[in-house]
Amino acid sequence: MSQNGKYWPPRRHLRIEVALQIKFRSVEHIEKMIQASVLNLSRGGMFIRVDRTRKKGDKVVIEIPLSPARSVFINGAVRHVRFIDGHPEGIGIEFVDISDEALEVIGGIIDRGTPPPAND
Repeated sequence: MSQNGKYWPPRRHLRIEVALQIKFRSVEHIEKMIQASVLNLSRGGMFIRVDRTRKKGDKVVIEIPLSPARSVFINGAVRHVRFIDGHPEGIGIEFVDISDEALEVIGGIIDRGTPPPAND
């Protein structure tokens, strides 16, 4: 059950709570990358805390920094927006067309709690 009493079917992927800083931006709008905190993560998506909302269906680009010189980028789509008392709390993002490298990074974070070491 969800917090509002509606049934949500089981997820396809294990989802874990994490404390991870990422950057993201909307594909549809010209904007700079915005720093955000990931609250939970799976091989299929993530939930990030945001202070301004996006619309369901918006396409986003996510940057996960691995080192000062290297990042992995993931395309995603906003699947839900969560509000608390009328203010945006965060957005759920589903990964779209995820590369093998990005999937390995996500898997490393889930399995070890941290991104794999950079191969610079």
